Amino acid sequence: MSTIHRAGVTIAGLAAALTVAGAFVAQGYVAAQHSAPKSTDTVQTTAAPTDPAAQTETIYVNPVPSASVVHVVQTAPPAANPPVVHVVVAGGGESGDDGPSQNGQGND
Repeated sequence: MSTIHRAGVTIAGLAAALTVAGAFVAQGYVAAQHSAPKSTDTVQTTAAPTDPAAQTETIYVNPVPSASVVHVVQTAPPAANPPVVHVVVAGGGESGDDGPSQNGQGND
């Protein structure tokens, strides 16, 4: 690939990334405009003065019960050795025959 092609692919990739990023920005802007409050009236709220000691609340939480203990009394027997399979392939690429010449893999 020549230098001009690499530059073209790089510029195209940057343009695609900027397009996708611009779409996300526009979508976020539109969503923010729809969720913004429409009224221009400002409402002032003040909290009623109360005693801070009367507002405190104590919550008691029961602890999670501990997990039960598992004792291993017998282990599983060891796995048996898998059987050995011997595969014999005829025509393994010996010289002198007209078959494939790469140990049975053929000429791709």
